This record gives sequence, C-alpha cells and structure tokens, in this order.
Amino acid sequence: MILTLDLDPKLESQLCEQAAAKGVELEAYVKELLKTAAQRERNQAAIAALRSWREEGDEEEQRETFEALKRGLNESRRGYRVLFPEDGEEQA
Repeated sequence: MILTLDLDPKLESQLCEQAAAKGVELEAYVKELLKTAAQRERNQAAIAALRSWREEGDEEEQRETFEALKRGLNESRRGYRVLFPEDGEEQA
C-alpha cells in the first residue's frame, strides 16, 4: 500500500533532521514513529482497562482470589520449593 502525506514544510524538515540524526531514511523513520504511536495507543487502552478493574474490584474478593491463587501455585509444586510460603513454613 502506498500512502502519500502532504506535510507542512517545517514538520517535514524536522522529521528529516530526526531521521538523519538516527541514520535512517525518512520513510523508515516515519514508519517507526507510526508503529510506536499505534503500540502506545494499545498500551494506554490496556492500562485503562487494568485501572478500571482495580478500581471497581471488591478488595476482600481480590484478597481471597490472590490467596487462592497462591495456594494453587504452591500445591502444583509439591516436592519442590513453594513460591509463597505460609508463615512459619520452611522452603524446601
């Protein structure tokens, strides 16, 4: 796919300077900028979702879920060092 952009001369000049400073062609530099911006958008969406889950969650339920997760992980490691030792429990 070919995409043609009509850039403001000042912006084009800045992009050319930045690409040259990195030692890459303008096209490669702009592609990397776009890819990075797209990834940043996805990251921000994921962060927002995680924050909303944290904020709307019941603290006691989260604590119970975490304790169940720790027990399950420890049980799956029978015969090996536990990941989450209980108080007073020695690690193998």
